[in-house]
Amino acid sequence: YCASKAGLLGLGRCVALEGAALGITCNSISPTWVETEMLQSYIDAEVAEGAPYAEVRAKYEASNPQGQLVQPGEIAELVAFLVSDAGRAMTMADYQVNAGSPW
Repeated sequence: YCASKAGLLGLGRCVALEGAALGITCNSISPTWVETEMLQSYIDAEVAEGAPYAEVRAKYEASNPQGQLVQPGEIAELVAFLVSDAGRAMTMADYQVNAGSPW
């Protein structure tokens, strides 16, 4: 995971650098736990093993210092900004949508 993520970040920097003269931007977004179907499947698997739903969900929420899961709309708003005219100078960056989580 770490090696592939580092490779993608490096690729993004190269694309941003090479595309800059053509008006092409390239950014990446690295979220923490996002309230999606994928996360729900992890929660469901733990519940199927006998863990109480509320405790499992609270564990994922507590893994973020803000005590909440990132919502898909929060990431969508960042993407909308980055592809808008207002974000045209934003390039070669990795945005951490992480609710304060260090990972």
